[in-house]
Amino acid sequence: NAQGGLVKQMQYTLQNVMISQYDLDAAAEANNQEKIHLDYSHIEIKTFPYDAQGNAVAPQSWGYIVLVD
Repeated sequence: NAQGGLVKQMQYTLQNVMISQYDLDAAAEANNQEKIHLDYSHIEIKTFPYDAQGNAVAPQSWGYIVLVD
């Protein structure tokens, strides 16, 4: 923002989350990488848009229900 602070632009909300896989790749010493796979039943995505002057406008959100057998 104009004052130099952080600005929230997007938010994810997951429900019924479980870590289904975790990998640590330590082969490259300087570039360790962690990979986490998440399973979840619901996801909500919310965006926080701003107008041309940098003023916050109404958030927008949508969601999905993910059903897995």
